[in-house]
Amino acid sequence: MKKLYLTIITLLLIITLSSCLSDNSNDKPIINGTKDFEFILGDPRPNWLEGVSAYDYNEEEILVTVDASDVDLQNPGIYELIYI
Repeated sequence: MKKLYLTIITLLLIITLSSCLSDNSNDKPIINGTKDFEFILGDPRPNWLEGVSAYDYNEEEILVTVDASDVDLQNPGIYELIYI
């Protein structure tokens, strides 16, 4: 009888602990502060990262970089920034 109680308690403990753990490793980071930029020819190059922050699924701040390789500040147009 003691073995049965011990087995039931162990199973309940395992179920309880496993339900408390969640695997959020597939969650995408949250990036805040992105915005549209309006650039006038001759102005200084904008700071693409001003006011931008990012957090992972554990709410820890992570490093953000910008790929602005498609942006041509010498020619008018609409360009896309990629935040990484």
